[in-house]
Amino acid sequence: MATPGVYLMSRLLLVEDYPPLAKVVAIGLQRLGHEVERAGNLERAKQFAGPFDLAILDLELPDGDGVELAGFLFEKGTVAQVVFFTASRDAALRSAALEFGPIVEKDRGTEELSRKVVELLQMLQISREAVAVGAEVNPVDGAPRTSRKFSGLRRKVDG
Repeated sequence: MATPGVYLMSRLLLVEDYPPLAKVVAIGLQRLGHEVERAGNLERAKQFAGPFDLAILDLELPDGDGVELAGFLFEKGTVAQVVFFTASRDAALRSAALEFGPIVEKDRGTEELSRKVVELLQMLQISREAVAVGAEVNPVDGAPRTSRKFSGLRRKVDG
Protein backbone atom coordinates (compact mmCIF):
# COMPACT_ATOMS: atom_id res chain seq x y z
CA MET A 1 0.00 0.00 0.00
CA ALA A 2 1.08 3.59 -0.55
CA THR A 3 2.60 5.74 2.15
CA PRO A 4 0.33 7.93 4.27
CA GLY A 5 -0.59 11.32 2.87
CA VAL A 6 -1.00 14.65 4.61
CA TYR A 7 -4.70 14.09 5.31
CA LEU A 8 -6.26 13.27 8.64
CA MET A 9 -7.45 9.79 9.52
CA SER A 10 -10.59 9.01 7.59
CA ARG A 11 -13.56 6.72 8.05
CA LEU A 12 -13.94 4.38 5.08
CA LEU A 13 -16.63 1.93 3.98
CA LEU A 14 -15.36 -1.10 2.04
CA VAL A 15 -17.95 -3.19 0.21
CA GLU A 16 -16.36 -6.32 -1.30
CA ASP A 17 -17.99 -9.74 -1.59
CA TYR A 18 -14.74 -11.76 -1.72
CA PRO A 19 -13.62 -11.99 1.93
CA PRO A 20 -9.88 -12.64 1.36
CA LEU A 21 -9.59 -9.55 -0.86
CA ALA A 22 -11.70 -7.46 1.52
CA LYS A 23 -9.40 -8.43 4.38
CA VAL A 24 -6.22 -7.50 2.47
CA VAL A 25 -7.63 -4.14 1.38
CA ALA A 26 -8.95 -3.33 4.86
CA ILE A 27 -5.62 -4.18 6.53
CA GLY A 28 -3.72 -2.02 4.06
CA LEU A 29 -6.01 0.95 4.63
CA GLN A 30 -5.89 0.49 8.40
CA ARG A 31 -2.07 0.56 8.21
CA LEU A 32 -2.43 3.98 6.61
CA GLY A 33 -4.34 5.05 9.71
CA HIS A 34 -7.93 4.79 8.52
CA GLU A 35 -10.94 3.32 10.25
CA VAL A 36 -12.46 0.74 7.87
CA GLU A 37 -15.95 -0.75 8.08
CA ARG A 38 -16.47 -3.84 5.88
CA ALA A 39 -19.57 -5.24 4.23
CA GLY A 40 -19.90 -8.18 1.86
CA ASN A 41 -23.11 -7.13 0.17
CA LEU A 42 -25.39 -4.21 -0.60
CA GLU A 43 -27.91 -4.79 2.20
CA ARG A 44 -25.23 -5.04 4.89
CA ALA A 45 -23.56 -1.87 3.58
CA LYS A 46 -26.85 0.04 3.82
CA GLN A 47 -27.00 -0.76 7.55
CA PHE A 48 -23.86 1.20 8.43
CA ALA A 49 -24.36 4.65 9.88
CA GLY A 50 -22.34 7.40 8.30
CA PRO A 51 -20.73 9.59 7.76
CA PHE A 52 -17.93 8.06 5.75
CA ASP A 53 -15.28 10.12 4.01
CA LEU A 54 -15.01 7.55 1.23
CA ALA A 55 -16.67 4.33 0.12
CA ILE A 56 -14.78 1.67 -1.85
CA LEU A 57 -17.37 -0.35 -3.72
CA ASP A 58 -17.28 -3.44 -5.90
CA LEU A 59 -19.51 -3.01 -8.94
CA GLU A 60 -20.99 -6.50 -8.92
CA LEU A 61 -22.38 -7.62 -5.58
CA PRO A 62 -24.42 -10.74 -4.76
CA ASP A 63 -27.60 -8.75 -4.05
CA GLY A 64 -27.25 -5.75 -6.37
CA ASP A 65 -24.59 -3.48 -7.75
CA GLY A 66 -22.23 -0.81 -6.55
CA VAL A 67 -23.89 1.89 -8.63
CA GLU A 68 -27.20 1.34 -6.84
CA LEU A 69 -25.35 1.43 -3.52
CA ALA A 70 -23.46 4.61 -4.43
CA GLY A 71 -26.75 6.35 -5.26
CA PHE A 72 -28.22 5.24 -1.94
CA LEU A 73 -25.16 6.38 0.05
CA PHE A 74 -25.06 9.80 -1.60
CA GLU A 75 -28.83 10.29 -1.26
CA LYS A 76 -28.67 9.50 2.47
CA GLY A 77 -25.61 11.74 2.93
CA THR A 78 -23.70 8.75 4.28
CA VAL A 79 -20.60 9.21 2.12
CA ALA A 80 -18.60 12.13 0.72
CA GLN A 81 -16.86 10.25 -2.12
CA VAL A 82 -16.88 6.90 -3.88
CA VAL A 83 -14.29 4.84 -5.73
CA PHE A 84 -15.13 1.55 -7.45
CA PHE A 85 -12.69 -1.37 -7.15
CA THR A 86 -13.83 -3.93 -9.68
CA ALA A 87 -13.12 -6.58 -12.27
CA SER A 88 -16.49 -6.07 -13.98
CA ARG A 89 -16.51 -5.73 -17.76
CA ASP A 90 -20.18 -4.72 -17.94
CA ALA A 91 -19.96 -1.56 -20.08
CA ALA A 92 -23.31 -0.11 -19.01
CA LEU A 93 -22.55 -0.65 -15.32
CA ARG A 94 -19.08 0.86 -15.68
CA SER A 95 -20.48 3.89 -17.49
CA ALA A 96 -23.09 4.42 -14.78
CA ALA A 97 -20.39 4.06 -12.09
CA LEU A 98 -18.35 6.88 -13.58
CA GLU A 99 -21.22 9.25 -12.76
CA PHE A 100 -20.39 8.69 -9.07
CA GLY A 101 -16.64 8.24 -8.96
CA PRO A 102 -13.51 6.76 -10.52
CA ILE A 103 -12.92 3.08 -11.24
CA VAL A 104 -9.80 1.18 -10.19
CA GLU A 105 -9.33 -2.21 -11.84
CA LYS A 106 -8.78 -5.09 -9.43
CA ASP A 107 -6.02 -6.45 -11.64
CA ARG A 108 -4.10 -3.20 -10.97
CA GLY A 109 -3.82 -4.30 -7.36
CA THR A 110 -4.18 -2.75 -3.95
CA GLU A 111 -1.29 -0.34 -4.58
CA GLU A 112 -3.29 1.41 -7.29
CA LEU A 113 -6.39 1.45 -5.10
CA SER A 114 -4.40 2.89 -2.22
CA ARG A 115 -3.01 5.67 -4.42
CA LYS A 116 -6.51 6.57 -5.61
CA VAL A 117 -7.88 6.56 -2.05
CA VAL A 118 -5.07 8.87 -0.89
CA GLU A 119 -5.66 11.19 -3.87
CA LEU A 120 -9.41 11.40 -3.26
CA LEU A 121 -9.00 11.97 0.47
CA GLN A 122 -6.47 14.73 -0.13
CA MET A 123 -8.90 16.43 -2.55
CA LEU A 124 -11.67 16.06 0.03
CA GLN A 125 -9.50 17.64 2.71
CA ILE A 126 -8.61 20.56 0.43
CA SER A 127 -12.30 21.08 -0.35
CA ARG A 128 -13.28 20.99 3.30
CA GLU A 129 -10.54 23.45 4.25
CA ALA A 130 -11.58 25.80 1.46
CA VAL A 131 -15.21 25.68 2.57
CA ALA A 132 -14.16 26.30 6.16
CA VAL A 133 -12.43 29.55 5.19
CA GLY A 134 -15.14 30.57 2.74
CA ALA A 135 -13.19 30.12 -0.49
CA GLU A 136 -14.80 28.81 -3.64
CA VAL A 137 -13.76 25.31 -4.73
CA ASN A 138 -12.89 24.34 -8.29
CA PRO A 139 -15.34 21.52 -9.11
CA VAL A 140 -12.84 19.82 -11.43
CA ASP A 141 -9.88 19.33 -9.11
CA GLY A 142 -11.28 20.34 -5.72
CA ALA A 143 -8.65 23.04 -5.27
CA PRO A 144 -9.62 26.30 -3.60
CA ARG A 145 -9.87 29.35 -5.79
CA THR A 146 -10.26 32.92 -4.80
CA SER A 147 -13.13 35.03 -5.98
CA ARG A 148 -12.58 38.61 -6.95
CA LYS A 149 -15.05 41.13 -5.73
CA PHE A 150 -13.55 43.91 -7.80
CA SER A 151 -12.73 44.43 -11.44
CA GLY A 152 -9.01 44.66 -10.99
CA LEU A 153 -9.00 48.40 -11.64
CA ARG A 154 -7.75 50.49 -8.78
CA ARG A 155 -9.47 53.60 -7.69
CA LYS A 156 -7.19 56.58 -7.97
CA VAL A 157 -6.49 57.95 -4.51
CA ASP A 158 -5.56 61.58 -4.15
CA GLY A 159 -2.77 62.00 -1.64
